[in-house]
Amino acid sequence: MIFLFAALGLRAQTPVAKWVELQDFSRLMQGNAAFKAWKGESLLWPFLMEATPEIPIKVTLESGKARISLKTIKLNPIEADLSAGFCGEAKSIGNFEKVSVPDLAIFQKDNSLILDYSEQWIMLLVEVDAKAKPGLYPIKLHFDQAGKRYSTQANLTILNQALEKRIGFQIDFWQYPNSLAEFHQLKPWSPPHLEHLKTMWRHLDEIHQGPITTYAFWDIYNTRIRELDEMMVQVTKRKDGSFTYNFRNFETYLRLVLKGSPKRQISFHNLFPWNNHFFFWDEESGKIQSIHTAPGSEEYKAYWTPFLSELHSFLESKGWLDQFVIYFDERDEGETLRLIEWIKGLHPEFKIGYSGRFDPSLSSMVYDYSMPVNVVLEAQDLSNRKKAGFKTSLYTSCFETANQPNFLLSSNYLDIYFLVYLAKSRGYDGILRWAYNLWSSDILNSAIYLDVPSGDAHLVYPNGEVSVRYLVLKDALEDIAKLEARKNSLQVREMMESLLPYFLLNLENDRWSRVKAMKNFLND
Repeated sequence: MIFLFAALGLRAQTPVAKWVELQDFSRLMQGNAAFKAWKGESLLWPFLMEATPEIPIKVTLESGKARISLKTIKLNPIEADLSAGFCGEAKSIGNFEKVSVPDLAIFQKDNSLILDYSEQWIMLLVEVDAKAKPGLYPIKLHFDQAGKRYSTQANLTILNQALEKRIGFQIDFWQYPNSLAEFHQLKPWSPPHLEHLKTMWRHLDEIHQGPITTYAFWDIYNTRIRELDEMMVQVTKRKDGSFTYNFRNFETYLRLVLKGSPKRQISFHNLFPWNNHFFFWDEESGKIQSIHTAPGSEEYKAYWTPFLSELHSFLESKGWLDQFVIYFDERDEGETLRLIEWIKGLHPEFKIGYSGRFDPSLSSMVYDYSMPVNVVLEAQDLSNRKKAGFKTSLYTSCFETANQPNFLLSSNYLDIYFLVYLAKSRGYDGILRWAYNLWSSDILNSAIYLDVPSGDAHLVYPNGEVSVRYLVLKDALEDIAKLEARKNSLQVREMMESLLPYFLLNLENDRWSRVKAMKNFLND
């Protein structure tokens, strides 16, 4: 459970917290507050620290017989803009207010930290042991700096209910492996790059990430031409006009991720990209070249037919064909349907994924269908998908306006809970989101992008650091475990149904009050 912090006023060189209604946890703790937790649950406690900067502060937790542990997290400010709802050209020509948001969450070694400002937000992560004994425990927090101590206390009730780590709900944040290599100035797919990818997947697994984002070429959008050996699948056009394919990087990456979860879905992009460019190394010219053509054209088919044949054989030889899904992102429904029919005509075993508006014709052919938050799927359509063994999820994007729920730096943290609860209440299998880690070179200071709102392109930071939004999402998924543990309760069903009215997408206070009611209920 998270106890969210209050809005701050603008101060020079001071991080500014959310400007929406949030709970002032620092003040709450001064009154010997009472908290509840399940066994195995994590609690997020934010504090606005007022202390001398550049002098170490030691944080200690005095918990008596309670089996709980403490981790201290410093929250660094990131520059952001208030541009929710604006994408592409509308964003690039807009003029939006800029703010500073404490989003970069840096775990501190030995619970010691040094503030960068005289006022700075920190987060305490209190973890309750899975084998903790139920009961009421008085606890004390101590903050020591240069011989001075500030202490505060609370009562923690550990409930006689255990949190399950495995849940029937998946996250799908699309990953950018080459973004790590570029930021850290590493050769893609080199051993140092793979070490960073291991850290990335450790964090992804902690938020129940399902699919691996894979692609032909360099990434999902390929806005920059790179070297042949940096392609995930290396495509070469010989002098005689034939194509060859090297799956070495593709296999290396899959083996790294599938080692701990061998049946994980493999989502494959680039058959219908936004720029309609399809790349290859040309032996004749000695350069990377591209074909620019519409999907479904004869030139398109000549390029992709041998590629898909080789890919099919490769996946079959490795035993990965059944978990492989060719994914299309917000493309025209009619064109996508024709492309799917062509792919299925070549290799019927290929599964298809699609994010976009619901289309009944697509639904019968799409294994993994993700729909915008403003699309309400009819009960019969969802039932048909479940009967077919298909996956259905919810997604948000840069198009949601400022008053609508999202994962942006300008979003209320309560809306992250709302989106997770809503997807579960609609009967979906999870949530999809672009993007997990598409970073600019200045991402440790600024999340202002030319074409998308701040936070749209990242949930984590370089150097193995996460965000407050990541921690809140992880906390929200613990609530899903609580909901699943009580799934047979009539009151749980009623609480979940209270989140379904469409008007909640546009009425902030109404949806936040229902989220708070749900959170209180889950710890009753």
